[in-house]
Amino acid sequence: MQHQKDYYKSLNIARNATPKDIKKAYRKLAIKYHPDKNPGDKVAEEKFKEISEAYEVLSDESKRKQYDLGGNPFGGGGNPFGGGGGGGQSFHFTTGGGSDPREIFKMFFGDQGEDPFAALFGGGGGGMGGMGGMGGFPGGIRMQMGGNGGNDPFQSFGFGGSSFGSSPFGGMGQQRQRERVGIFKSGTAVYIHSLNGAKQHNGRIGKIKFFDDSKNRYTVDVGLESGPLALKPSNLQQLIQNVEIVGIESKPEYNGRMGNIASYKDGRLIVELAGGKAMALKEDKIIVPNGTRVVLQNLSNEKYNGIKANVLQYDRSVGRYTVQTIQGQNIKVKRENCKL
Repeated sequence: MQHQKDYYKSLNIARNATPKDIKKAYRKLAIKYHPDKNPGDKVAEEKFKEISEAYEVLSDESKRKQYDLGGNPFGGGGNPFGGGGGGGQSFHFTTGGGSDPREIFKMFFGDQGEDPFAALFGGGGGGMGGMGGMGGFPGGIRMQMGGNGGNDPFQSFGFGGSSFGSSPFGGMGQQRQRERVGIFKSGTAVYIHSLNGAKQHNGRIGKIKFFDDSKNRYTVDVGLESGPLALKPSNLQQLIQNVEIVGIESKPEYNGRMGNIASYKDGRLIVELAGGKAMALKEDKIIVPNGTRVVLQNLSNEKYNGIKANVLQYDRSVGRYTVQTIQGQNIKVKRENCKL
């Protein structure tokens, strides 16, 4: 029986390749072709799906043996990576018998004990010693991921299908600034958008290094050889994990579900749910974790508009956050009054 695809060719390895050879080949190609590192590049996206499928089969002894004998390694389910798109996000896969390429990528790095953020952003690198609690997940690249306020930006690279847990950025960047109300913490994952003069950076994912009050700019590490970028807060969307969806009347079955803010598009937050579904939502359809940085907006008491604040807690009985402003005041505001 002839296979439609030559998995060995997909990974550029010999048919007698060892498990170590397979891992090495997948790692190199997955970093090179990851869609979040190549936004808008359909060729790279298809290549990433191809090598993910190949790795899933060849890294599994029983699937590889079945494949080598001419059988279908996925049972009768056909190509598990067929059919992209959906959910309002450019990189999303509907799987049949196999795993989501994102999930394969996430699990690969978790199993290797490596920091995917460094691999994608910093050009690779070894194990992630101080990562503490990374459960496996691709790290900071030009992509969509999540995490703020102690949450996991890179359990976001795999968003779909995994439990939402501790932060992969947890132990990173010990050059932290003192935590300040309303200011993104060092290590916070952010999505870059709406740049006019340097549009090539739109769609990149980076991590906050520090905030320069004198220039009102964040220094953001995006893994470029030329160094970090200095960006306005308005060009950054923090990527937050463990947000809760609420108030959706047209599809009430999604209310109460948890997800990660993965990116930003046309004034809406792109939230990925477990299982890979993505939704484009406004702030009023999301409850964020305590500690999230926000900017107050559209309040009748205009003196608070534009003020930075931290979420202290959410009161479900009245549908309001209690936030602490940069001036130290605690006030109650609706979800829609908090720009995330």
